[in-house]
Amino acid sequence: MAQIQIWTRDVNNTGVFGEYAPQHTFLVKVNDDGTREILRGGPVDDNMLLGDVEVMNQEYNDIKQSDKTTDTLDWYDPSLPNTQNFQGETIKSSSQSEIDTLWNNALTKAQEINSQTFDYEITSQNCNTVTYQLATEMGLETEVSQFISDKKLSTPGYGDEFTPELIERAKYAWNSFEEATEYMVKEYVKSLITTATTISTATQLIFNTLLSAEESFLPARRVDPLTLDLDNDGIELVNVTSSTAFFDLDVIANEDGTYTSDGVKEQVGWVSSDDGLLTLDKNGNGEVDNILELFGKTNKTGTQELREYDLNSDGVINSNDSVFSQLKVWQDFNQNGLSESSELKSLTDLGITSINVSEESLTPRNQISEGNLIISEGTYTQTTTNPDGSTSQLTRSYANLDLAVNQTNSSSYTYTDPEGNIIGDYDLNLDVLSLPMSRGYGNVKALPIAASQNTNLLNLLKELTSLTPQNFKNINPLVEEIITSWAQTDSIDSSLMRGSFSAQKLATMEAFRGEEYTTREGTHDVEFWQLVQVQTAWNVIE
Repeated sequence: MAQIQIWTRDVNNTGVFGEYAPQHTFLVKVNDDGTREILRGGPVDDNMLLGDVEVMNQEYNDIKQSDKTTDTLDWYDPSLPNTQNFQGETIKSSSQSEIDTLWNNALTKAQEINSQTFDYEITSQNCNTVTYQLATEMGLETEVSQFISDKKLSTPGYGDEFTPELIERAKYAWNSFEEATEYMVKEYVKSLITTATTISTATQLIFNTLLSAEESFLPARRVDPLTLDLDNDGIELVNVTSSTAFFDLDVIANEDGTYTSDGVKEQVGWVSSDDGLLTLDKNGNGEVDNILELFGKTNKTGTQELREYDLNSDGVINSNDSVFSQLKVWQDFNQNGLSESSELKSLTDLGITSINVSEESLTPRNQISEGNLIISEGTYTQTTTNPDGSTSQLTRSYANLDLAVNQTNSSSYTYTDPEGNIIGDYDLNLDVLSLPMSRGYGNVKALPIAASQNTNLLNLLKELTSLTPQNFKNINPLVEEIITSWAQTDSIDSSLMRGSFSAQKLATMEAFRGEEYTTREGTHDVEFWQLVQVQTAWNVIE
């Protein structure tokens, strides 16, 4: 029988850590003919400070190797202490063909890891993370976890997900700005001949690259609208990459505890047309304006928010609650993210008599569907009419969702808040019609709108279009001024740093991405342990 084994040894194999030594884990395939293969992770060139994670697959003829040059991380030297801690066991025995299939699944995952840039980190993103990822791909994570538990091993990084060094995002994004700046110079020179006045091609270059960086490096950012399964076939969702819906899912927390929308619609993972979003028209305009009129925001699920309207605390929303008659269900039939009167129905129209909102009524799911997350499911009651005229009470399901959001692909809009204030309104300055144009990205408004609201930006754009060939040497710093003015980060002192990174440039990228730079520790500055990577990144840019 062929086998898959899990092996471990003390880091450095020196015994310096005693019984609490952190362990290096790796996987071994033993073939029917006795030959072996190893899959292990480690830093490129064994450089634990600057190296990226790589996964190596090679022949492994003798697990207890004494020739360190043959396998730099998984060697065995009986002259060193703690050699007894070099241990392993078989976690899967089966036919050669089945073992080969599992191993090939792990190899595919290994190739995926190697194709990306994951900085090696001694305590959190390392060989043990590789073992976990590969074991999971083979469906053997439980067996590996049991081995680690039984042996009482210290395996930092095991169970972690790979997240590339966040500074790589910053480098990737700002390099895109630099590349686009150079492109804009060429476009401007061309415009002297063609009278073209658009820089949308250049900005598309920026944000296609930014989007690529987001998809490679970031988990999708999500928020939670409560959605009803109206046709009893499960909640059906649309992947953000193919979605045609743009909707404002971002909120800004105010000091008084209330929320306002940020006034920017993003491309979102969406709900299919045969299921419905629960809505409450707070400003009474007959439309679903943004996330404030759905149930669920970044800090609470839809059930939690709806529960706030259960004033008699009986665990259900029904006709005994004043909000019941105001609630509607939105089925976005044309999938455009815009509510229309024909798409909105009251709960009574749909025969819905109650919605359970108690925490006990929820069933955790944590299930991925088309790149969106179904967090949990609850139930609601619906009355239906049978063919003979009688009625039946049916229990249906609803879900709390985390919809994926493409923060980069966005557009500004105007809406009226519940107090009657018009948010996002502006008067178009006709001068912008003869100036460079681009749509908005992230939390940055479309260039004509931003220039109409920002005199400094308007003047910078005019200066750009008035440049003569003799002044082309000034175009790069001018375009950088335009970008920071457009993002409304020009007031940030350019000498300020967030860690070792320009605070202004980082804030600019945050604005265009529509998302705050966040480390795995939850902080928003470049940490001291990232300084080497930061300096390397800026050396590349300079």
